Amino acid sequence: MAFLRKPLCAALSFACLAASPVYADDTVPDGPVTERELGRRPLALNNNDVAIGEDGAGTITQRPLVLRWHRHRTAFYRVRITRDGQEVVNKVVNKPWFIAEGLDFGTYKWTYTALKNGTALPEDVTSSEQTLVLSKVSVAAAAEAANASGHYTGPTPDAPAYDVYDQQTGIAELVARTLAKPHPRALPGGAAHSAWIQSLQQRGLVNDLINEAVTPLVVPDFMNASLVELTDKQSRTLNNTFFPRLSKQAVALVALRQLRPDIYAANLANHLNLVREIASWSTAAGSPTSHAKQDQINRQIAFILATTYDWFFAELDSAQQAALLQNIDVRLVGLKNDTLTLDGWLFGSHGWASASFAATIGALVGSTGPQSPAGAPADRWLSVTLPGYLAAISPWGGEDGGFGNGMGYLANALDSMIPLWDMLKQATGVDLYKTAWARNTGKLLAYMTPPGATEVLFGDQGGEGVAREVVVGWAARTQVPEVKWLAQAYLAEDYDAGRTGIMKSDHMISANPAPDLIAQAFKQDVSLQFEHSPRLQVRDHYWNRSTGWVALYNSIRLPAARRTAIYFKSSPFGSFNHSHADQNSFLLYHRGEAMAVDSGVFDGFGSQYPHFMQWYIHTRAHNAITYDGTDDYGGLGQFNDVLRQDPVSNLYYLNFSSGAIKAAPQGDANQDFEIVVGDALPAYANQDSNFRIALRGLVYHRPSNTVLVLDRMFVNPAAPRYWEWNLHTPTQMQVDPLKPTHGRWEKGAASVCLQHIFPAERALTFSQQQGYPVPPGEGKTVRENWHQKWRIAKRAAIFEQATVLVPDCTEPAVSIRRLDDGRYDYTVNGQTVRINLKQYANY
Repeated sequence: MAFLRKPLCAALSFACLAASPVYADDTVPDGPVTERELGRRPLALNNNDVAIGEDGAGTITQRPLVLRWHRHRTAFYRVRITRDGQEVVNKVVNKPWFIAEGLDFGTYKWTYTALKNGTALPEDVTSSEQTLVLSKVSVAAAAEAANASGHYTGPTPDAPAYDVYDQQTGIAELVARTLAKPHPRALPGGAAHSAWIQSLQQRGLVNDLINEAVTPLVVPDFMNASLVELTDKQSRTLNNTFFPRLSKQAVALVALRQLRPDIYAANLANHLNLVREIASWSTAAGSPTSHAKQDQINRQIAFILATTYDWFFAELDSAQQAALLQNIDVRLVGLKNDTLTLDGWLFGSHGWASASFAATIGALVGSTGPQSPAGAPADRWLSVTLPGYLAAISPWGGEDGGFGNGMGYLANALDSMIPLWDMLKQATGVDLYKTAWARNTGKLLAYMTPPGATEVLFGDQGGEGVAREVVVGWAARTQVPEVKWLAQAYLAEDYDAGRTGIMKSDHMISANPAPDLIAQAFKQDVSLQFEHSPRLQVRDHYWNRSTGWVALYNSIRLPAARRTAIYFKSSPFGSFNHSHADQNSFLLYHRGEAMAVDSGVFDGFGSQYPHFMQWYIHTRAHNAITYDGTDDYGGLGQFNDVLRQDPVSNLYYLNFSSGAIKAAPQGDANQDFEIVVGDALPAYANQDSNFRIALRGLVYHRPSNTVLVLDRMFVNPAAPRYWEWNLHTPTQMQVDPLKPTHGRWEKGAASVCLQHIFPAERALTFSQQQGYPVPPGEGKTVRENWHQKWRIAKRAAIFEQATVLVPDCTEPAVSIRRLDDGRYDYTVNGQTVRINLKQYANY
């Protein structure tokens, strides 16, 4: 995938690229990145120095406790953890993270001190003290929550449910035990293997496995000695087609080894010959599949070779084993190096993916023997990569889950992680599905794309289809009730339509799902259905603090054809990597239709894609405020984040052009008025230092199903702006020329009406365009898209506006009264709520 290069000058200027010192999103800075520049970056426990945990109050249910902090220009840090005033940890480490193993459940306080380092850090720097609550969830409580009915009757009911690994053993001992294990390490053995085989039979998948094993696979013909560099299309062929088919064939052969030994024996040689051909591909630095040229291809090759080495170890002679290891060892160097760079630069998305491969491959092929001929240590760096990867889950979210890069790239990540995490769990005993991030990301999937939702949200790939197979696979492993509820909806839909695609997907073939994730079983037994279970507690509002995402529903449990959903984003991750410059933007879905949408098509990632660079990632392609536009498609907006270099110190840095949720609904109960407030000042101020306030409030009145969007923008009075209010809809808006502040649009059974209700006397110029100012690349499906813009008639330093959206175009009695600076009384059908934006602004 090509690197994205975002402009540092005007957000709409493509020509400025040639002169700007821009850097690729997925590269690692050559120099250190300082505390000053990373002061806003989201961390696992801390978001702008506020404890988050799983509940917004620092509660964490997983062990070990993973602490991570801002990197300073120093080599060492002192970590201090206390409980009831007594010191329980006082340790010096050489990384900006610490894994605290074996802590009892209770309340702790912790600090880190960056130890002085000459002139780079002349004095020790100690963080503010943070409080966290390590809270126990028992095996019985977790199992009962994950079961639609019945009680837990298994062993150790009082044991902690979310110990990622044995806290009495520790990760160092687990690594040692892994390296001493015979092969295969990454396959279930004994009773677990028998149960998996029996499940495949009961689900009627044996014939599918046979077809997978006997279907001939050939290496793509472009992989020949004359190949110098892979094209994007060739890379996608390998990554998205050839390698997945080869991996699926390997799984089929492993199952058939017991189910049909004759089929296994007849087809194993063909499979191994293909793998040996892959192992013959050059690993030289300039070769087309090297880490330097194609890091994604390199890691896939290393993983396939490592899987073959482990799963079919007994079928390989010593020379064949050595040949596989020789190729793996060279390819693993780049993956290991990527893992180490996470200590200084957590947000290289390719580096984070490499870390998952490095740890898994090390677990599959590491040993206690001598150093390899290629220079790799016998453990293949597992003692470094496994704890390093655990400490980095996840750069894009916190203990409350989430993925700042958007839900499309979350699906991509989970799709890649499932086979890796399965093997890590089996080989090492480290069950990453028990991490707080993994479990709460399952909840996020259910709340952001509930049953009936058809599109993922935010960032690159936003608006594309949900990855149903990935969701079901994640549900089968995390056992989180909310995501199991969503998975059951997908499986039931397939079952009712006579489809079997999800159950035959890679992630379900490799799983041994319980009856509540097998449609034939739960469709016939209501007690297994979460939809009818009193144990399922899903709310009609959701706030993921780590990513700054909020969801509001009239009722999340209604079918999509009767549901209204409003999504709001103001994210600390800003617009870096696969995120967009869309802080304080919203989306509206009604009666199964996307009625207020993000505009554009993900036609590719990088500067060679004009639609991506000049439209898709920018504020004007979202339902947000812009200013000073010169056409009907919206003007300037928020800064698009990129690594920059300080001209004095030569240090690379990144100031996140971030947003922040200042208020959102909490608790289980619904309120008649539910208020969300987002602050996008850093996002706008990074583009234009004249910005002083950039607030948007979203007020949902549940009884009338009405949404108020309340904006307050303020710039230096010496630099007034032409403010623009942007909306993107799937169909053309009907607007009365004499009343441009009123509009209506429809799609299918859904309709929405809009009215700008405050200030009533303001003159607004309305414009509307279909299509895009820069078309997407060829081969991309372009859905109908309309872009509306309301622009003020005169420049102003302050932009204050209230807009009401009414699904179904009912006629609620709506009014708003400005009390004073930033305070309003908003009334709907006789009910009034006071809104105070002033308290969230730096006046």
